Amino acid sequence: RPKTPPRHRPPLWALLLESVVLFAVLGILVGVWAFAVPSAEVTLYPSTISYTRLVPISVDPTLDEVDLEHGVIPSTRVGDEFEGYAEVVTTGRGYAFSGRATGKVLLTNLLGQDYQVPAGTIVRTSGGSYPSRYATTQDVTIPAFGQAEVPVEALLEGPRGNVDAYQVNLVEGVAGFAVRVTNPEPITGAESKIVRIVSQADRDRAWELAAQQVMANAYNGLQELATQEPGRFLPRQSLVIQAAPHAAYTHVVGERTDVLGLTLRLLVTGEAIRVRDAQAVAYRRLLEELPAGYTLIDARYEFGEAAEEDIGPGVFTFFVTAHGYAAARIDRDAVLEMVRGIPVREAYKRLESSLSLAAPPEIVVSPKWFPYVPFLPIRIQVNTAPGQLPARAQQ
Repeated sequence: RPKTPPRHRPPLWALLLESVVLFAVLGILVGVWAFAVPSAEVTLYPSTISYTRLVPISVDPTLDEVDLEHGVIPSTRVGDEFEGYAEVVTTGRGYAFSGRATGKVLLTNLLGQDYQVPAGTIVRTSGGSYPSRYATTQDVTIPAFGQAEVPVEALLEGPRGNVDAYQVNLVEGVAGFAVRVTNPEPITGAESKIVRIVSQADRDRAWELAAQQVMANAYNGLQELATQEPGRFLPRQSLVIQAAPHAAYTHVVGERTDVLGLTLRLLVTGEAIRVRDAQAVAYRRLLEELPAGYTLIDARYEFGEAAEEDIGPGVFTFFVTAHGYAAARIDRDAVLEMVRGIPVREAYKRLESSLSLAAPPEIVVSPKWFPYVPFLPIRIQVNTAPGQLPARAQQ
């Protein structure tokens, strides 16, 4: 049986060399793994602020595009005729007369023969600038040098015909040469009362109320015209009355009535503007007044009333209240340089001390037991969540 040749043990230096090579290879493998395999997700919650600015926006129909620098936007004119009706209680005062004064006069014949006075003979008073006149209502024959009574009625309605006794003393016409007249008793019966009549102030009030109704109808009607193109609207303050084609009052000034009505038709125009144009100007102002170190992340707008005075270069100016929502600016590249290759605990400290945050950052490393943030930036994902808080902060 042949003998097995004896096995020689490698020298010690060879064993040491093998061990060194083995550990070196293992170290390289571990290093490569640690360098390339772990990943991390960093979530940051930047601090936020809200701020508000009142932005004047001027409207100029002659512009073709928005002038952001001066805050002027273009508009498109729309118009149509609209009608309204209004009634007002009259406030004017006047007198209304009812009935004519009646009574009797005594006629005295100055002739030596009978004298016939026909119905319709006019008798009157002689005092004052405006005498009261009456007509006899029946024929009467007066005996020679005698007297006779005859009924009379005032020619005009109203209390002017009411006179005291012995005020009627003249006979008009040829009969005045033959007879004399007087009224032994008062002539009465006519009445007057204060009534409502139309005044100019009533017409003005009716116009104002009717115009308000027309303008309300015009705003709704022109708003429909303006919104036929999506994204447009019509500011109420842009409405202008161009003409009044029709205005019909139910009564004239001085006419007796308790109520005055007016049917009014007006030609009204307005300026339709694009919402995005106004928002662009307001957004520009928000950016100009953005606090240093912050980024505008959201904005909302409230459209207000027109300026009472002419404060802009356009035909009118209205205000937009712009609400800005800004978050602290975070440089992702700077964050990567700040945390890569360092222990996770140290990364937390650096982020909290260097950044303006609303809540502590979140760092999730995979695998979970790995204590370092990966060295390669490509293995680190940085997320920002402005306006949000981590679940632990909300509890």
